[in-house]
Amino acid sequence: MLRDVKRGYALPETHEFTTTGPGGDHRIFVAVPPGNPPVSGYPVLFVTDANAVFGVAVDAARLQMPWPEVSAVTPFMIVGIGYPGRLPFDHRRRSWDLAPRLRNPSWRSPLGLPWHRPGGADAFVDFLTGPLIEALGKRYPVDGTACGICGLSLGGTFALYAYATRPDMFIFHAAISPALWFDDGRVIDELKRLSAQSRPKTRVFIGVGGEEIPGEPGVCEMMLDMSHEAAREIERIGSRTLLVEYDGENHQSTIIAAMPRVMREAAAGLRCVG
Repeated sequence: MLRDVKRGYALPETHEFTTTGPGGDHRIFVAVPPGNPPVSGYPVLFVTDANAVFGVAVDAARLQMPWPEVSAVTPFMIVGIGYPGRLPFDHRRRSWDLAPRLRNPSWRSPLGLPWHRPGGADAFVDFLTGPLIEALGKRYPVDGTACGICGLSLGGTFALYAYATRPDMFIFHAAISPALWFDDGRVIDELKRLSAQSRPKTRVFIGVGGEEIPGEPGVCEMMLDMSHEAAREIERIGSRTLLVEYDGENHQSTIIAAMPRVMREAAAGLRCVG
């Protein structure tokens, strides 16, 4: 016999808020880890496109955090930045928030897809590391000096763009299936300009699927090649870098395969303590 409990399933120890960022309104999802916080507060991992990705991230963390001696995943907060509505992606909003202004206004996606207006990436970095972390600090014990960023596709491009242009803002960067073809390789060009003398004290993880866009072998090869090129540049700069290829995974599934490792790398990169 089934009895209707009159509510949908909710992830344990998670909360939802709303706020307004530089590009408009956001849904903010927060997952609080078990146990007492460190004296300095919880490190924070920001996750973009949270309508789609927050649940995957939280499940990957809460299945590993209770057993750090096995998983090496120690406690940190996960903060997802999403958009109003129930769709997994808001393509117009994310294009603005996650991408810098185009160098070449006539640039087009290699898949020939419609492209919304980019340009707000720098303001979005400021929002995450300024007003948002400050607001979170009024509700939770957080360590605003230990923040990381994780993103999928254009969100992965954003994570690496932040590394290349604002290397002191985050101490961990995870880029899953990064769309490094954006603006004719803009982020890789930014990485090449970053001096090895700067040696950002950060850890970088890049995950890419072996079959990112099935039926488009040229695009698949390009995404793999550009991910490897980005990893080489980051290693040249001197940051600890790990690139993992997920055989058989595509642009939608790689994030699911990669997230358990993202949690482990985040715990190490954010210098979490149990």
